[in-house]
Amino acid sequence: MKSGAVLLTAPDDDFTMDKRPFFGQDMSIMAEGKVIYERAEEPEVPPEYQDQYFDREAGAERKDFKLPNTTETVRYTADEIERRMNAVGWPEDQAYRVRTALDEMFSNAVGHGNLHLPSLSADQSIGAEINRTIKEHPELRDQTHVYVTIEALDEDKIVLRVRDEGAGFPYDQDNVPDPTAEENLLKPNGRGLYFITQFFDEASWEKGGTEIRVVKHRHHAEQPVR
Repeated sequence: MKSGAVLLTAPDDDFTMDKRPFFGQDMSIMAEGKVIYERAEEPEVPPEYQDQYFDREAGAERKDFKLPNTTETVRYTADEIERRMNAVGWPEDQAYRVRTALDEMFSNAVGHGNLHLPSLSADQSIGAEINRTIKEHPELRDQTHVYVTIEALDEDKIVLRVRDEGAGFPYDQDNVPDPTAEENLLKPNGRGLYFITQFFDEASWEKGGTEIRVVKHRHHAEQPVR
């Protein structure tokens, strides 16, 4: 994963937000429909994680991942899916938008789903809280898992299913808090659902909120990017 800035444009991204830590990257959302993600330098996926994504015996990429409760898993799995999208011809900005939403989706599944982390205060981040929890209770790392399935991926569409082993939550699509509203700017939580609903074309929660299926269609030059 190289470092640098990726410029994303979308008609509905007409808000301003200050920079905030966001796992391995800083997130800046600027005015006039421009979204800039400043990537931090990230290492290549180490061998012990590569086996989660590649079946050496079959000589093929895996489409089903069973992930432990770590922030490394969140980052590397999002990286791997972005890499596969780029490999089949997705534009870098669109693939990175998906990666950004997946960061949030996976971290929510690990933190709020499997580890039952409460709502966070303004000076907390879910990644830091996951790391702290696993450091204090290492047995929780592999006690539950996040299951990711790539149902479809080609040059025009990606379909993913993500399931955690938590208690679920009562999802209300009409009541997703807007993190760009003034009263929510200092709240680190609530961004995951917003990213998912904004960055994917379809999102549906199942099994009491423990499983989500998302669909993203590639937008071509003549189409507006969402």
